[in-house]
Amino acid sequence: MKKIILLVAVITIYSCSGGDDNNSNSINKLIVDGVEYPLESGTLLNYGSEGGIYNIDLDIQSPGIVVSDCTENSAIGQGQNIYFEMWTSEPDFLDSMTYSIVDEEFLEVGNITTSDYILNYDSDLQENNWTIISSGSVDVQKSGNNYTISWNLTGAFGEVITGNYSGTLMYCDVSN
Repeated sequence: MKKIILLVAVITIYSCSGGDDNNSNSINKLIVDGVEYPLESGTLLNYGSEGGIYNIDLDIQSPGIVVSDCTENSAIGQGQNIYFEMWTSEPDFLDSMTYSIVDEEFLEVGNITTSDYILNYDSDLQENNWTIISSGSVDVQKSGNNYTISWNLTGAFGEVITGNYSGTLMYCDVSN
């Protein structure tokens, strides 16, 4: 009887311990001051080179926003979005490295010259109110066509902005 009780106790402890390391609740989230928003997809927009480095903008969207193609204003729907204007050494993808938000328009590999987010994007509105991200860093790791991206940021009003995204990104060359 003691063996059965011990076996039941071990099974109960193991099943309640959260042994699943692939907890889907920990990935693809935008977190602003502790409030979590799911993220589902993203785009890389290549705006071409300047001074031998490349301007690639990264947008990551929530499930309510769909970007069907590379044309301007193609984001349709409602939801959340986080945006980074990044500078990289490659024209077709982001370098695997840590990027930092800089105060001035200083063009150097690893810099983010503009960054903002929106929690209530609506493609039906003429204007949406984006909030500036004033400081922080974004870690990018690329493996094949997949990216693992995480950020630790501060917004213009002191809000704490963290989160991550793991998956593929739609690439668009809009440099023409």
